[in-house]
Amino acid sequence: VCSAGILRSATAAHILSAEPYNFNTRNCGVDEDFALIPVDEVLVAWADVIICMEQEHFKELTENFDLLGKVVHVLDVPDRYPYRDSRLISILDEQLKVIFSDKISA
Repeated sequence: VCSAGILRSATAAHILSAEPYNFNTRNCGVDEDFALIPVDEVLVAWADVIICMEQEHFKELTENFDLLGKVVHVLDVPDRYPYRDSRLISILDEQLKVIFSDKISA
C-alpha cells in the first residue's frame, strides 16, 4: 500500500510476485483521488499480509478498515522513486528479505 498504488507498492508487488517469494500480490493506494486501485474492504479482507510504504498509509488503513488478525509491516520508504527504480528495488528487497526470511530459502 502506498499513496497512489503506482510506484512503490507496484514495485513491491512486482518483487514479491517473483523468485524467491512467488506470492500472489496486489498493489493499491490510500489516496482515493489519485490511486489507480484504491484500497478497499475487499483487498484488505483478501490480504494475508499488508505492506505499507509509510506510517501515514498504515494510519489511513487503521482509521478506515478492520485490520484485526492482519499482519501489517511498515517499511518507511519515501515517495521519491520511479516505478522499478534500481534504488527502490534495493531498498525494498533488503527489507522484504528480512520480513519474509522464514518463507524463503537462503
